[in-house]
Amino acid sequence: MTNYKFFFSLIFILIGCLIGVFLYYFLYSNDQSLTTTLTIQLVPEQKDLPAVVQIYNKTIDYRGTITNGKFSFAVPEGKYILVVSAPNYLNWSKEINVKAEQNIKNITLDQIYLLPQKWPQESVVTNNNIVFFQVNPDFNSLVYIIKQPLSKNKTNYYWHLFNRQNKKDLEFWQTTTLPEEITLSAKSKKILAGFAKNDWRLLFFTGEDIQSYSLKELLASKIKAVSPAESSRQVVITKAIFNPLNEDEIIIQTKEAIYFYNFIKDSLEKAYNSEQSSFYLTEKNLYFLDSACNLMQLSLESSHQLNQVSFFTFNIQDLTKTKLVVNHTTGNTVFLIKDDKDQILLFTPNELTPKIIAQEVQDVSLSSDRQEILIKNQDNKILIYNLQAEKISEITSSIFPIKLFSDHWLILQDNSSYLRFNNFQDQNLIADNVKNQQLFFDDTLKQLFYLTSEGIAKISF
Repeated sequence: MTNYKFFFSLIFILIGCLIGVFLYYFLYSNDQSLTTTLTIQLVPEQKDLPAVVQIYNKTIDYRGTITNGKFSFAVPEGKYILVVSAPNYLNWSKEINVKAEQNIKNITLDQIYLLPQKWPQESVVTNNNIVFFQVNPDFNSLVYIIKQPLSKNKTNYYWHLFNRQNKKDLEFWQTTTLPEEITLSAKSKKILAGFAKNDWRLLFFTGEDIQSYSLKELLASKIKAVSPAESSRQVVITKAIFNPLNEDEIIIQTKEAIYFYNFIKDSLEKAYNSEQSSFYLTEKNLYFLDSACNLMQLSLESSHQLNQVSFFTFNIQDLTKTKLVVNHTTGNTVFLIKDDKDQILLFTPNELTPKIIAQEVQDVSLSSDRQEILIKNQDNKILIYNLQAEKISEITSSIFPIKLFSDHWLILQDNSSYLRFNNFQDQNLIADNVKNQQLFFDDTLKQLFYLTSEGIAKISF
């Protein structure tokens, strides 16, 4: 009998333990599974930034434990209003929904960008008569032009080269008209200036002296020497740019041909001989539509090899009204063609036909990180087409918006002098004295150069 009592007692103890374990697992441990660790990454990543995180009425102060702007905290499942604040920055807030799961214990939010209450401006060049400027590819030098009226009907324009490293400012040239475009070589020793009426000038520095050549005359003279039969044809240059692989070489486009002209060796090569669209330049190639509306690739290397990208023929009647944009950073090469019917065609070589993604447009471009297509429509609205998500957002700006980081854009508002920061929810005024639409953005260092009534200014983000 004693053995039976002992046996039943042991069974009851075991059952009690099982019930305890059962209750612990489903009540306590299951409740613990609803606790999730949220990780936040702040930008700017300052070790000493005294940021405060608020969740409803609970405030957690991380002043002493922030590591490069990154911190974590545990919250149970539920909806929260997350607020991040720091001195001299605008508050950031967002509703978050934490859904805890058995196998998900950590959630990392997208980076949180704290915007300064006042954007710091740095003066690069101070002169209230600057009307035009252009930066070189590494943003260390720039050319700016000062307007000086001499009489009612006469104006002179004085050209300056400014080195941002040593602050040296050299006045090197003088003209009576403004250029329509300027291109600087990587080392800022050579300049291409395009004026109206087919007037292109090559400027070449020898020390502090400048030599000026007519690109039209140089090209015409070389054509006459190489091919006398073509010398009677008028040379009309539509585009000229330095070869990024060799800055002693200029890529010259006319309506009938594409040339590579080495002005140091005084040599000319005709790389393509027929009508073509305006070309698009990448690091190693240029692309264009040929006279049969086929997509072509021309190598910038010394071989200047010409290849047909695909066998699809575009239905375009007027090549002069087309624009080509090429994106290499999305895995597949993506081609964007604004055709003569004002449509935007998206085409990849592995597809049989292009896709129409917009109609009745004025222009097309790419974001600085090349993840979005920027489309300016007839109403001066900017459509932002995300290549990965294939979704379209809309923004109002008189220029193509400049992408700072994810869904955060710089816009110039309503053809005015107001430069704003836009994230599709709020707008933050950055500068209110922007003089024109010349803005140059250094995506590597996140610096913006622009013209004000006082001169050339810079903002760092």
